Amino acid sequence: ARRLELAPYFDHFRKMAKDSGVAYEIVVIGASNPAKTIIEQAELRQAGVILMGRHGKTGRLSLLVGRMTAKVLDLGFPRVLVVPKDFIISGAPRILVATDYSTGGQKAVDEAISLVRKNCTLQQLTVISVAKRQQDMPDVQKIVDATCLRIRQIGAQIACEPIIQTGEPAELIVQAARQRQIDMIIIGGRGKRGMTRKLLGQVTENVTGGAPCAV
Repeated sequence: ARRLELAPYFDHFRKMAKDSGVAYEIVVIGASNPAKTIIEQAELRQAGVILMGRHGKTGRLSLLVGRMTAKVLDLGFPRVLVVPKDFIISGAPRILVATDYSTGGQKAVDEAISLVRKNCTLQQLTVISVAKRQQDMPDVQKIVDATCLRIRQIGAQIACEPIIQTGEPAELIVQAARQRQIDMIIIGGRGKRGMTRKLLGQVTENVTGGAPCAV
């Protein structure tokens, strides 16, 4: 019954894919643990990224992004792109990378630099790091400066805007994205794949739930 309900959407996807010349595959699977099955199917197809939708404006992550998307995030797939309802990604010319000294923060920088190398439409890269205390500002400044230096060293012809602030990280990251009309935020998660505990840090969770753009 559910497959029949989804048929019109699948027809729409097929038309979009054909019009764009994109190879596609539609898979419908019954499963008692849909989030785990999504991860398994992505791994089976050696997917580089899982794209999922997000809805809502306030509340916990599971309410903001939907229970299914939150569960997939918790399972720790290497790259998950969460897109708000009615938001269209159009080449992502403006990207914001949020970083710190954590492993996840450094991986976010690596991912941003990879996109700088590959994304010919990228025009602006904003690097933000937020300190919770004023005395941590020098360390935060070093992180941001080192990231912009890496961008310059690869010869990228794009602007790299550094931002250092003190306060609530998630709130300031989302605020910066709104002010600059950012198309995509890159932020690291926390933990290891396969663990049953919650994998995302609170900052990543709140940014994913509250951002005006893809995360």
